Amino acid sequence: MIAGPYQQDESSHVGYALSLRHAELPSIWTPVPTEGGGEHLRIALTRPWPFSDPDVHVANNPPFVYLASLPFVELGIRTHVTDAPLLALRLVDLAGAVAAVAVSYLLGRELSGGNRFVGCVTAGLLSSVIAIGVLSSVANLDGPALAATTGVTWMTARFARTRALRDATLLGLWCAGAAAVRPMSLVFAAVAGAMALLLGVRARGTSAVVPLLIRLAGPTALLTGWFYALNWHRYGDVTGSDALADKFGLGSGRSLFDLLTSSDVSVHPFSYLVTEVYGRSPWWEYRGPRPYLIAAVAVGVVSAAIALAARSSRSPRPQRDGAHPSLAAWICSAVLALVPIVVTAQHAAGGGAAHARYLLPILPVVAAATALVATRINRWFAVVLVGAFAIAQLTRIRAAGNIHDAALTLPQLRDPLVGQPFLALTVAVAIAGAAVLLGSLVRAAREPAAGER
Repeated sequence: MIAGPYQQDESSHVGYALSLRHAELPSIWTPVPTEGGGEHLRIALTRPWPFSDPDVHVANNPPFVYLASLPFVELGIRTHVTDAPLLALRLVDLAGAVAAVAVSYLLGRELSGGNRFVGCVTAGLLSSVIAIGVLSSVANLDGPALAATTGVTWMTARFARTRALRDATLLGLWCAGAAAVRPMSLVFAAVAGAMALLLGVRARGTSAVVPLLIRLAGPTALLTGWFYALNWHRYGDVTGSDALADKFGLGSGRSLFDLLTSSDVSVHPFSYLVTEVYGRSPWWEYRGPRPYLIAAVAVGVVSAAIALAARSSRSPRPQRDGAHPSLAAWICSAVLALVPIVVTAQHAAGGGAAHARYLLPILPVVAAATALVATRINRWFAVVLVGAFAIAQLTRIRAAGNIHDAALTLPQLRDPLVGQPFLALTVAVAIAGAAVLLGSLVRAAREPAAGER
């Protein structure tokens, strides 16, 4: 609500929803329709590229998130709400981020062996990353994508622990949801499905290959197979990346190996995500020793969590907190955390931008590892850690509302999308949420039994 209308690629995302409203499945060359979009959309489209694209260049993404927004878009248009389609898509993006926080609780609980306190700490850490709030406040797909990939990670960890066919089915459904958001999430789901297939065959034998494939890949093929086949027909590849690179005349000049062995798609963007107000400064200018220190801490806590799981799997005696982390679950989660780095490098090698936001799926795994390690050290240490992150987020809300560059933004697009009293209410809700979260953690820290399964 703080950000002015039509930041980043919002005009193209709104154009996708409006195209569907007009019963048209757009391509990356479809002009953005303005009917129903309001005056601000027409103004935004007068900006030169890359600040606005007159076409729906995001049409290489599946239509499902945009379809979910259509009832709210239609309601807003019919009730004459200003910038109704934009507001609807922003709220859908935000709802995805909220869902991601909820699913991260389940991920943290699963990876800790059933410890609810660790799950709450995981959710607290993730919800306190200011970049997630900033990214999910615009009309984009980052919120739903984070929810979907977090769900895939959660169910992959669960299947790695149980090897049950029921969990394979649930994982397949989460993979279908991820594939329904955008191609990058499809790749994430494909890696998760491949690992689950290997684990399932190892546990059940080769006779389980067909049943597992049906459960793991069937939902994705039924839900989104037609769309990715359409992408192939339209653009020559399932992601549409090559066609987009040709459309904008983009080129990288760097090989995939060069990017993977540099810090440009891993260390710097990840550290930027964790510590900076996204958009206040370019991530590619985030330099110095601090990014390497932050990345080293992240690698360290994940390695420590894997070590704790390995020790737990070898120990015949139960842990003092009753938790039994699964080593296989942690290894699978660590592998999935590497997928966004490889996908971002591939995207950049093809001429796309290596946006730091593409690494968002890493954060839930790191948050779960941090929660597990901090809780094993001391529950109160975990509470203090979440409190520090929450305070850091709350103190930077004002900075997050002033990240647009006035020199590149038209005067008509500088005012907040929604006025008072809603702006003050959003801050009050954020403060209340932090208080409830910390109060719950303090209560659980005082009563150890309350933190267990």
